[in-house]
Amino acid sequence: MLQGDEKTTRFRELHDQDVILRGAALNGLILAVLCLFGFFASFRIGSRHGMRFVATHLPAAVLILYGVYKIVIHFQGLSSDPDPFHDPPLAEAVILLLGLGGLPARAPEASRWKYGHGCWLSLTLAIVAYGAWWWTEVMYNQGVLHARVL
Repeated sequence: MLQGDEKTTRFRELHDQDVILRGAALNGLILAVLCLFGFFASFRIGSRHGMRFVATHLPAAVLILYGVYKIVIHFQGLSSDPDPFHDPPLAEAVILLLGLGGLPARAPEASRWKYGHGCWLSLTLAIVAYGAWWWTEVMYNQGVLHARVL
C-alpha cells in the first residue's frame, strides 16, 4: 500500500468487483428460485388434488422451514456469545421471505417451459457469477498477502 496510488486503486477495483459479483450471484439465485416457483405453480392450476397441492408448494415450504431453522440457530448462537454485536440474519430473512413469496405463486400451464428455461438460464449465470466472485476473492487475498510480504 505504501508503494503508491496505483496499488491502492487496484485493491479498490478488486473490492468493488467483489461486491458487484456477489450481488450478481445473489440476484441470479433469487431469479432462479422465482422461476422455479413459477414452474411448480404452473402445475397448480385447475387441480385441488391433495398430493399435487403439496408437491407444488414444496419448494416454498422447504425454503420457509430452512429460513426459520437458520434464524433460530442464529439467535441461539447469540445467547451463548458474550459479544452482542453480530451481523443481523439478513440472508436468513431473504430465504424466509422468498419462501413466503412462493406460496401464493400462480402461473398458467402454457408458461411452464418458459419458467423452466428461465430457471436453468438464471442458475447458470448465477454459477458463473459465483465463480467469478470466488476468483476475485482469490486475487484480492493474494494481492493483500503479497502487499504485506513486500
